[in-house]
Amino acid sequence: MLNRTSSGRCEMRATMRAAVCARAGGPEVLEIRELPVPAVREGWSLVQVKGAGLNRSELRTRQGHSPNVTFPRVLGIECVGIVAASTDPVLPDGTTVAAVMGEMGRQFDGGYAEYALLPNPLLMPVTTTLPWDVLAALPETYLTAQGSLDALGVMPGDQGRLLIRGGTSSVGMAAVSMASGHRQARCAALATRRRPGGVSARWRARGRRCLPRTRRVPAGSRRHPPPGPDRARPRRG
Repeated sequence: MLNRTSSGRCEMRATMRAAVCARAGGPEVLEIRELPVPAVREGWSLVQVKGAGLNRSELRTRQGHSPNVTFPRVLGIECVGIVAASTDPVLPDGTTVAAVMGEMGRQFDGGYAEYALLPNPLLMPVTTTLPWDVLAALPETYLTAQGSLDALGVMPGDQGRLLIRGGTSSVGMAAVSMASGHRQARCAALATRRRPGGVSARWRARGRRCLPRTRRVPAGSRRHPPPGPDRARPRRG
């Protein structure tokens, strides 16, 4: 922790709070503990965590479905925060950063803590005015969406018709916004959804169509817009 002394200087406290997964099991295996703040070492920087996303992979790890993970472990495969102690001249102390995956919360402790010691290559500098709780929900979601669009060959300025399965999910909506919301984008986005009521007023207001999800590409998608989609993003990222 960073404490401000009477002289105004900041000093690092020796301990921090963390949600520790003590062993594989139900939610009760997550324990709030006081741990030592990780010591900075070459190639790794200390991040003061301001927010951490919640991901299904962490639930699976907590349940014991990640055989390479040893316990106790601080979970969290993504986080956002401020560099508290840097070993990278490109990322000076005070830089706002996001970090995603790279074995966070698996081979080494992740974002479910007040501080995380992370490899420098994982740290992505961010310039934003978003509040921490909003920013924390974005990195994994948008990188997953970006990966799926990259796999389909969707680029800024592309023209065509894109079908996004699971389009009202967080990753689906991210893919739609990236494919059709870019200033140079020319992709027309069409999506499927699991529940009939899962289409928001905002979605409709933007003129996007959403069809019931089936095991096959919906027949209705071939009419919206004609003659059907050029590419289809699978339901899973």
